[in-house]
Amino acid sequence: MGLGRDLRRARSLSFRTWADLATATAELGFARIRLAKLAAGELTGNKLIAASQKSVLDHERTIDRVAFAIPRMGARVPWKGTCLVQALAAQHWLGRRGIASEIVLGARKTGDKRIDAHAWLKAGDRIVVGGDPSGYQPFNRRS
Repeated sequence: MGLGRDLRRARSLSFRTWADLATATAELGFARIRLAKLAAGELTGNKLIAASQKSVLDHERTIDRVAFAIPRMGARVPWKGTCLVQALAAQHWLGRRGIASEIVLGARKTGDKRIDAHAWLKAGDRIVVGGDPSGYQPFNRRS
């Protein structure tokens, strides 16, 4: 039943949505490669891009598309589409569209005295990817 439902839904997707899913897949692949080359201090912070002439509505639509496509393809790529890879991919995609964003890294204690780390991407006050980060304490950034 699941595969049949997925195939019916896939047939109903627009060309734009298919293009977004393909872009998300490419961004996730490039993010996985970039992650291997990054130093820890390069992960967080704002990515400031030259001011865009696009309207706030255009930016919101782009953020909506990224927030839709990245997590869906992150769960389906043949490599680990971790929260950090998804945040890097989404940040790069938004940056190419002139939208500033910030990767936030945080952690929480689990019941068995372990630490669960997580990454999410914010554009302004909006969480783009990474789900609900409540319960995670963001790491302090060094100035």
